Amino acid sequence: MDYKKKLIGLAQEHFNQRLLPELEKIVSDKDIQAVITGSVSFGYCDKYSDVDGKIILPEKYIKDARKIKGLTITKEGHKIEFQPTTIDEFCINPLLKSSSVEAWKGCSPFGLYAVSKFIIMYDPQESMARLQKKVNGYYPKELQKTQILNYWRAFLEDGVYNASRDMKRKNSFMFNLHMNNAMWNAMMLGFLFNKKYHPTHHQWLYHEFSGLRELVPKVRPVMEKMLKTADIAKRYGLLSKLIREFQNYARKKKLIAPEYLTDWAKIPWR
Repeated sequence: MDYKKKLIGLAQEHFNQRLLPELEKIVSDKDIQAVITGSVSFGYCDKYSDVDGKIILPEKYIKDARKIKGLTITKEGHKIEFQPTTIDEFCINPLLKSSSVEAWKGCSPFGLYAVSKFIIMYDPQESMARLQKKVNGYYPKELQKTQILNYWRAFLEDGVYNASRDMKRKNSFMFNLHMNNAMWNAMMLGFLFNKKYHPTHHQWLYHEFSGLRELVPKVRPVMEKMLKTADIAKRYGLLSKLIREFQNYARKKKLIAPEYLTDWAKIPWR
C-alpha cells in the first residue's frame, strides 16, 4: 500500500471538511496556509505513521485557532494532527524579504530542509509555493562553497589530525569519537556536493545520504566498512581512502581550492 498517498488523502479530507470552515470564521482565507511536514512529507511513512500538519497563520490568530475542535483526531488507525503556528517556527524569516547571502546565512538548515519537503495542502495566494521554490533553488554558490570549506576543515581536522594522534597514543575511545565526527562531516559534505539539505533526524540522515547520486555511491561502501571494522589501524586506512575519494571529486568539480585539499590548517573558519 502507498501509505504516503493514503495519509495525505486522510489529512486533506479532514482539513477541507472540518478545519478550514472553522478557520475561515476567525481569519481571512488569504492568510491561511496548511502544509504536511514530518515523516509523511519526508517520504519515510508506513502503516504506523502519524500525520504532522501545520496551519500557518499570522501571530494574532494563533490563540483562537488553537481553540478549534478537531485539530487532533484518529482516523483509520492514524493520528492526524494540525498545529496552528507561524512561519517563525521554521527560522527562515530572512528569506521572506531577501535572497542575499546574508539572508541565507540567517536561516536554519533544519528549517530549510523542512520547507523544501513541505506537502502544500492549502495556499490560496501561492506564497508558500513561491517560498518553497526559492528554498529548493538551494544556497547561493558563494555560501555553498563556504560551507563546504567549513565541513572539509572539520573532516580533515578530526580524521587526519586528531584520529592519527589518538592512534599513536592507542586511545581507542577518543579515536572512535574523532572517527565518528569525521564521518558526520563527510555526510554533510555529501549533501552539499549534491546541493541537498540534510534531514533533521539521525534516523533519516543515512537513509537519505545513501540515495544521493554524486560521489556517495563510491564512498558509502568505504564508510560502511569503517563502521564494521574494530581494528584501529584498518579503520584509519579506510578513512585515508575515504579522504582521497573526496579530494578527487572536489578537485574534479573545483569545489575546494587546491591549497586546501590536503592542509586543513590553511583553511580559515568562516
